[in-house]
Amino acid sequence: MLGHRTVHAHLQSFVGSRADVQAWFETVPEPGRLGFRAVKPYPRLGSLDLFELRWRLRWSWMARRILRSHLQATDAVFVNTQSCALLFRRECRSVRCVLSVDATGEQYARLAYYRPRDRFSRAGERVLFELERRAFRRASRIVAWTEWAADSLRTDYGVSDDRIVTLHPGAPLVGLRSIEPDHAGAPLEPLRAVFIGNDVERKGLPVLLEAVRRLDGEVELDVITSRPLPGAPHTRVHHGVATGSPQFLQLLAHADVLVLPTRADAVPWVIIEGMAAGLAIVSTAVGGIPELVGDAGIIVPPGDTEALAMQLAGLAGDHVECRRRAVAARRRAEERYDAARQLPKLLDVMLEAAA
Repeated sequence: MLGHRTVHAHLQSFVGSRADVQAWFETVPEPGRLGFRAVKPYPRLGSLDLFELRWRLRWSWMARRILRSHLQATDAVFVNTQSCALLFRRECRSVRCVLSVDATGEQYARLAYYRPRDRFSRAGERVLFELERRAFRRASRIVAWTEWAADSLRTDYGVSDDRIVTLHPGAPLVGLRSIEPDHAGAPLEPLRAVFIGNDVERKGLPVLLEAVRRLDGEVELDVITSRPLPGAPHTRVHHGVATGSPQFLQLLAHADVLVLPTRADAVPWVIIEGMAAGLAIVSTAVGGIPELVGDAGIIVPPGDTEALAMQLAGLAGDHVECRRRAVAARRRAEERYDAARQLPKLLDVMLEAAA
């Protein structure tokens, strides 16, 4: 799953270089035709379909089967994320379990991440939250990707501070760090913005398109997505652009600012990629985003087209401020979210748990 696949791949590469660690990596397989029917949403039922609970139970059941086949040769297991550990019981007595948490179930519910909540939502959520609470209680350590997630562990689930480690696993920044904007010393005429995402409604692309239309030429927008989109003024859509590909890097080098006006997100990887590429960030006060961007970003309310247009116009008219935020963004990404720095810390947590 996108960011989680990134964690898997780069942790595997890093651990493979360590002579003092013997590791195995497993991925819960995607469901087949019958399994898909068991976990897909049924919109007509609303929250009575228990979608959020069902897919987590399926993933946890499969993860438990996988872990049981490795118990005899394992000292510690890193589970990314807690959604795969809801059914662990005796497994956590046999090996030390370290759970990775990008967002808790309580936080996803408050974000209405998958769909709007209704009067029946709480019934399924109560079961999910109790399963999470038990999983957190059994774990040796819990790695919260942000302080935002750590705070939910404390306040919503009663996890003690001594069992929480706030540590983002980091992104591979080598290629992104090499990007230098192709117009860094030129006036911003117009401001060049980039949006990256596939779930375009949730991530606020319609709001951004309307803001760009209102600015009438002050901003040019590049959209990287797999979704078909109708034409929009001052906007270019790019399909089939893989993260890290030469075209992807070229589009980031062409941009001044990454814009993600999302209405529901936890810890979006694209924010870190944009910061590492040396772009100013404009996003929303959603999830862990304000913590991710710090002073490198400008935060607007989700769904507020006028506020978004005003901030973009401000950057378009102030080249110095835009570049200041871009420099701060790159520095913040390198100091806090570089996988080369973060993965050794994560492995230390695993070694401590195993000991």
